[in-house]
Formats: sequence, C-alpha cells, structure tokens
Amino acid sequence: MTFAEKPKPVAYCAGCNMPASIEVVGTSCRNGDCNGTYKGAGAADEWMRCAACDGTGKVGTAFCETCHGSGWTPVRP
Repeated sequence: MTFAEKPKPVAYCAGCNMPASIEVVGTSCRNGDCNGTYKGAGAADEWMRCAACDGTGKVGTAFCETCHGSGWTPVRP
C-alpha cells in the first residue's frame, strides 16, 4: 500500500512538534506531560519532509511516531 504525502501543518507545539489546527495557537500543548505552547507553522521553508515516513505520516501501515503522523518536521535553528 502506498500513502500520499500529507500537506504541511498549519500549527504545531514548540515543545514536542505535535501538529495542530490553527485554532489552538497560543494555548498549552495537550500532548501528555509536554509543557510547550502551540504556534503557527510559519513559512514553507521552516518545514522538511519527515525522513522516517517520507512525508506520509505512516511507517509501513503504522502511525509515524517521529512526526506524530503529520508527515513533516519543523526545521529549527
């Protein structure tokens, strides 16, 4: 089975990189015991395709833990 590349996220947690919807920007992360805050995803060049799942959000047929299923990881300085 082949999965298609997912679109880049519109928001994510600055602490754990969990993708999110734009409505939660500025609020606390809801991912377990993460203390991060959601922020807007930013420009297209701030994202790279997840190497673990090649942008599909799946490793084989399993959920990709590296990118939280989003298919993308933020590029950090």
